[in-house]
Amino acid sequence: MPYINHTIGAYLRRNIIFPFYWKYVKHSNVLSCYKTLRNHQWNTLEENQEIQRKKLYMLIKYTGQNIPYYKQLIKEHHIQFSEDTIFNDIKKFSILTKDIIRNHFDKLYKFRDHTYYRNSSGGSTGEPVIFYQDSDYFAWNAAAKIIFDEWAGRKLGEPMVKLWGSLRDILKDGQGFKEYLRQQLSGVTILSSGRMAEKNMYKYTQRINMIKPYLIFAYTNSIDEFACFIHKHHLSIYSPQAIMTSAGVLFPEVRERIEKVFLAPVFNRYGSREVGDIACNCEKSPGLHLIPDIHYVEIVDENGKEVKPREPGEIIITLLTNYTMPLIR
Repeated sequence: MPYINHTIGAYLRRNIIFPFYWKYVKHSNVLSCYKTLRNHQWNTLEENQEIQRKKLYMLIKYTGQNIPYYKQLIKEHHIQFSEDTIFNDIKKFSILTKDIIRNHFDKLYKFRDHTYYRNSSGGSTGEPVIFYQDSDYFAWNAAAKIIFDEWAGRKLGEPMVKLWGSLRDILKDGQGFKEYLRQQLSGVTILSSGRMAEKNMYKYTQRINMIKPYLIFAYTNSIDEFACFIHKHHLSIYSPQAIMTSAGVLFPEVRERIEKVFLAPVFNRYGSREVGDIACNCEKSPGLHLIPDIHYVEIVDENGKEVKPREPGEIIITLLTNYTMPLIR
């Protein structure tokens, strides 16, 4: 089936379809969050730290008053905190492990409204963990995805191909008119990374050449395998504005292989299902940028002590946007 003009399609999605869907179908303030993030990305570090300070304090204050697990933790350990000292005070909270979430699950959430929904971790590091998220989390995470795509050169609504392996996404990868309509409305075409036999990769090449996406978003290993296939068989492939990789380490040699085949820059995105998209690089640096409105990130050593700049350590994340089930450290 033919694809509608990119410019017209992107305009309709950006200005009509998405605003209608988010406001009247999802009842979400995605666009408001997006506008906030877009403005804050040009803040100074000090300005963003002040925003983060207030958000972190409000989250800790809320959990201390409403979430049984944290109410008990604060009481037992006599934890005191204030807005002025919150960046130091948060270190008084023990690190939240998967075992703690499993063993104290019923004490870690409180439903504030009907917008909560159940989710789970991917299970790549062991048994998946169940948790709740809500409409605020959804809106901020969706807004972060838009910002990260913009850093890679794709504006909201422009065509994108996802080479992905999530079961939920694969189930959406249907056929016929229904799938065609979904692609036109969303601008996103899903190619299953779990079906990468040679015959399918030939088809994927044809579809990408037909769709001409602005961005290809993919598992790191999947797009690397696809690039090697294209190179091996001397195939012609459309060069998008950029490639975005995630869910795998983007080693320098992998980035080089992908860029050589697709003739497009590769951007690296980092995140998880528990806390959403956390960081992404921009066109000027391979270093990853954080979004202070959404996460408070600590890098600690094996003893839980904060490391010095440029020293390696474990990533500890506090999600600032999910009050239904706060995930602190």
